[in-house]
Amino acid sequence: MARQSDRLLTMGYYDNDEEPRLLYKENPFKVFRKKRGRRNSGGSTVSNMSCMSFGDDICPPPPSNGRGKNRGCLYNMYASSRSCFSLGSGWPENMDCAGNELRMMQAQLTKLQEDMVRADVMVVQKQLQELQEEMVEADLKMMQKQLKQLQQDMVGADVKMMKMQLKELQEDMVGADLKIMRKQLKELQEELLRLKKKLIPMADTMPNFALESQGATVLHHLSSDTYHTQPPFVTFWGIPLWYPPATPRTVIQGHSSPLTPGRCWVFAGRRGHVFITLSHPVTITHVTLGHITSLQSPAGFAYSAPREFSVYGVKKVDSEATRLGTFVYDPNGESLQTFKLPGHKKVVFSFVKLQIESNWGHPEYTCVYNFRVHGKM
Repeated sequence: MARQSDRLLTMGYYDNDEEPRLLYKENPFKVFRKKRGRRNSGGSTVSNMSCMSFGDDICPPPPSNGRGKNRGCLYNMYASSRSCFSLGSGWPENMDCAGNELRMMQAQLTKLQEDMVRADVMVVQKQLQELQEEMVEADLKMMQKQLKQLQQDMVGADVKMMKMQLKELQEDMVGADLKIMRKQLKELQEELLRLKKKLIPMADTMPNFALESQGATVLHHLSSDTYHTQPPFVTFWGIPLWYPPATPRTVIQGHSSPLTPGRCWVFAGRRGHVFITLSHPVTITHVTLGHITSLQSPAGFAYSAPREFSVYGVKKVDSEATRLGTFVYDPNGESLQTFKLPGHKKVVFSFVKLQIESNWGHPEYTCVYNFRVHGKM
């Protein structure tokens, strides 16, 4: 058996019978002294690999990265590598070719890597953009949902607040209206009471025990003198007639409101008194003093009206008088003013003394229109 080369054996140079697939001349030549670029006419000890074919066993180009974009580039690299390392060429030339092709392959590989990186970056960017869009869309939907829920909550809260405010406003209005109604009702009641007092004085709702028509009398010798403001006569068809002056009896004759100006008992000065025999012995609870109002007075003010006065109870004519109370008459009030005796004792009196202490400014006289005594028998 002839000597075999391990390198050629691994490269498939021998067939199954261990015979060489191709024949060639074995003309030895100096391999290392051959100049670059020249070919030895005497042949070579190494076969031209570029002219060698290993039958149908040609390796297909490597698979692409799945995108088909770099398939041609990879195939060119594969073909160049086979052409450089094929059999039948000179070794130095093959080495130069291999170096050039290696550099080309490195450049192409670098370009391929850059393209793959660029493609991967583009894919990643696209996926990232799609992911961002999906996230933005999801966030937008979530924000819209939250905004809608927030709007509903706000509307619900506003409705509740409006209902609460409306209820409070209604309560305030009802409270205010109630206060106004109460105030108006109070004013109306006061006005009705005033009108009632004017139309039906309190003195007219109680029995009067100092009324002449029921048997009461005035003791003139125990009363102040009458003040004559005009001559005691009248004329009839031009003929002067005697005119009786008003006496203290006027105050017990029961003249009611409205009182007539001038129809009164007048005494001189600011102090005076009248002594009255009651119609029945009674326990005195109230007294009433009457005078025309300031609106009825010709001077515009009741200067001659009593101001401060006192009431005394007397059991017998010659017995000591008991002061029952001191009061003040209001010239701007009602014409008939009733006063309640403070803490009156359940003592029965048959006589009453009215003592006028002062008037409202008239320097000459004081007028008394009406005086009443109220109580229980």
